[in-house]
Amino acid sequence: MQTDDRFDRLKIEEGANKLKERYGQMGYLNAVIEISFANNPEGGVNVIIKIEEKQICELTTINYITNNQELQKELKNLSNKYLKRAIEQDLINDITQTLQTYLANTRYLVTTLSQPEIQYNAEKTLSLIHISEPTRPC
Repeated sequence: MQTDDRFDRLKIEEGANKLKERYGQMGYLNAVIEISFANNPEGGVNVIIKIEEKQICELTTINYITNNQELQKELKNLSNKYLKRAIEQDLINDITQTLQTYLANTRYLVTTLSQPEIQYNAEKTLSLIHISEPTRPC
């Protein structure tokens, strides 16, 4: 909305929901977005948006579920750089791409990774990812 636009409460609430969704995508799963309205002396309405980010959700562990201990060790070494970072969609995409590239380069040519399963603690401040067993190399 711009100054002097017609007041549309629904449009403002939709915008706040999109903002909360975007904060969640950036790892702020506990962000609180509050909207309030106040009449001003000129007869208009002031829109007040309060954003409380709270603690970001951090990736603490990536578990690889496989019987191949050597592969498990290699994948863990490869993905350690992603730990202690905010859990966000771009991070999940980077991890998946890195693993797929590694598997292709090391002859796991027909391997497709399962979708990462993400688990959170009760406060949604810590998370871990489970990735299922890839197939064996050619």
